[in-house]
Amino acid sequence: MKTPLKSPSIELKSVATLLKLIPPQSLVHTGLLYDGKLEIELASNNRFVVAHTTKYVIYEFWRCLREDPRRVAAFAEHMHPIEDKNIFYLLQENWPKYADPFVRAGLFLMLNRYSDTGLVSRGAMDIDNYSPLAILNLKSAIMPPNFHLFLDDEGPFLPCFEKIQDDCDYLVIPAGRHQMNLLEKDTKSTFEETMIDHEEVHKFFSNTTHKTLVVYEYSPSIAKMYQQYNQYIVDKWGRQTETNKFAEELIIANF
Repeated sequence: MKTPLKSPSIELKSVATLLKLIPPQSLVHTGLLYDGKLEIELASNNRFVVAHTTKYVIYEFWRCLREDPRRVAAFAEHMHPIEDKNIFYLLQENWPKYADPFVRAGLFLMLNRYSDTGLVSRGAMDIDNYSPLAILNLKSAIMPPNFHLFLDDEGPFLPCFEKIQDDCDYLVIPAGRHQMNLLEKDTKSTFEETMIDHEEVHKFFSNTTHKTLVVYEYSPSIAKMYQQYNQYIVDKWGRQTETNKFAEELIIANF
């Protein structure tokens, strides 16, 4: 199975390196579930994944995908194409209000593919981002059985990780872009968006006793912030590199 969703953050080219750092059979808790690429890749490669989200709409989308992917795909196909931008923006504002969870899941998928940002409730309409092939493949998709969903309390995601006790081999935080996701106290997130306080991520990473990996889009400021920890630079082809000249992503490990 491949994810049918576009990521609103980095494309996550670091999976091959993560698989080297996380042994098979490991129990991995991941945070900030969205497009599911990380979770699917880990679960498909013999890691046991508990995917955390504080957003009910994201949890619901993946739950519906597990139960009946053909139904989710059918609703997305039914809405395509949207030719009036006003209808698109109206759906962005109101899609969670539909009564049927599978309709909401279909709208989640369709709006994600239409949005130029990859967010469902935010972004300009770009019909060229819609992928009929992704929808077609979804009809026969089977989620890995060792990909488990966990809905945490609404709010910041780090307190949920702090509650995890011994039943965990690794934590993975796909933190995305450093500058883009800076937490602003006056910024209201969308229905599906989780704002990230990168200082708090660093604090948690520095204090946790769990083996933890944080994945960022490469930036010198992040490399400097985590300079005392093991760092793995990944280029745009997903290969490890020793230089930041071709750096795309940065994995930081506290082990």
